[in-house]
Amino acid sequence: MRRTAMANSNIRMVIGVRLVVAYTVTVSSLCSIFSGCSASGSGSVSVLIGGDCLLDRYGEANHASATTPGSLSEEQSSDKRWATLIGSAEEDSAFIFNLETTVGHGGDKKQKRFVFRAPIEAFAVLGSFHHPIAALANNHSMDYGPAGLVATIDALDRYGIGHAGAGKNAEEASEAERILVGSEAIDVLSFGFDEDKNSYDGTKGGCIAPLDRNSMKKRVEASSSSSMATIVMLHWGIEYDPDFNGYQQDIARNLVEAGASLVIGTGPHVKQGIEEYRGSLICYSLGNLIFDDLGSDETATTFIVCLTIKRKADGTLKRRYEIAPLRTRTIDEGPSPTDERDASRLVSEISRRSPNPKIIGRPDRM
Repeated sequence: MRRTAMANSNIRMVIGVRLVVAYTVTVSSLCSIFSGCSASGSGSVSVLIGGDCLLDRYGEANHASATTPGSLSEEQSSDKRWATLIGSAEEDSAFIFNLETTVGHGGDKKQKRFVFRAPIEAFAVLGSFHHPIAALANNHSMDYGPAGLVATIDALDRYGIGHAGAGKNAEEASEAERILVGSEAIDVLSFGFDEDKNSYDGTKGGCIAPLDRNSMKKRVEASSSSSMATIVMLHWGIEYDPDFNGYQQDIARNLVEAGASLVIGTGPHVKQGIEEYRGSLICYSLGNLIFDDLGSDETATTFIVCLTIKRKADGTLKRRYEIAPLRTRTIDEGPSPTDERDASRLVSEISRRSPNPKIIGRPDRM
């Protein structure tokens, strides 16, 4: 397939106020995002991307004692946390997120401050999404070693959830997960950082894909030559720092030069700026999507990204990017749309943290 990059900035703001009311100027309903952003129609494909997801904090310990401090109860682990996202999703919209935990049983618990595990049943709700994909290259996928990672992958497969960024060997970990929508293909790649270098060791039976420049570049080049879009998920950055750094920018731009259509950062647990580069979008950190850290406004707010791609009559591609801010008010209810004032403030924060503060504009038709 031929890949065509846009020449001009095409990033738009979408503010979700109500799921049933769509505004035509500066505000749109969240449901319009999931039906192909505000450009839904024949010939367009949409992909939604969210940030860090912690399905359960203590896993087995949580279910052994419902009063474990800081853990999610059975009720809090229910579908309600995903209700806003699932209720707005429509057929053929892919959904990508960073899975910030292991899932299932087995493996040896690492000696570190935070070790996360969720029950397999936590994946059941994700089957409500069409084309769900988990990015696994992060610093918690190996919390229970290679066996814990393999158990997570097996659980994802059991529920029909795609995954990228981890595997039973290094080759498998760096492979792209391909989304097929009709006759079109979109590739998802995932790479991340972990302080434990053993997490990258493909000879132990399970590993994640590292932030290795040469390897990432080769994978992006290969994917972009055979798909209509390549989305790269990167787990990186300094935790709780609202500003991205030069290292992040250099890597992200290199991946765009290699052919990435969209580069998404996770890991800092707060929102960082966005940047358009050579017609592609870079989001340095989306913040927490499904998480239990509501200790500050920064950790309780996030934004999701929608990439809409339309193949024109002449075979070329037109891409459009939109963002929507969300706020988590309680752990058990999960993220939900903000009101117009709150959304404008959150979007202003993202703009101020971006190289071009005027990057976010009003929605238009594709």
